[in-house]
Amino acid sequence: GGIAAVAYAPSSVQTEVEGIPVCIELQTDYPFRRDLKFTVRVERPVRFSFLLRIPSWADGATVEMDGKRTPIQATNAFYTLERSSFPRQRSRTPHTATSYHGMRH
Repeated sequence: GGIAAVAYAPSSVQTEVEGIPVCIELQTDYPFRRDLKFTVRVERPVRFSFLLRIPSWADGATVEMDGKRTPIQATNAFYTLERSSFPRQRSRTPHTATSYHGMRH
């Protein structure tokens, strides 16, 4: 299970994970620009999977989390971020996605 980003267009979703409200917003100018920015807000830390669809054309995509960059193969599959949400965690997939996980205000 988890929450998946499948189609990349400006959007938002409000849901619950283990009874904790979670809000995810996507800001993007895709397809005119390849950058995507996800903002994930939770009322308190909760562990869940956040899946990013990595299109087959996304050569050179990476995920950056806690200052560590990880290359991702463009496979037309999903890359899973599995962790608890804490303030100021960042995930980055250049030319594909940027995520911000933080406490809901």
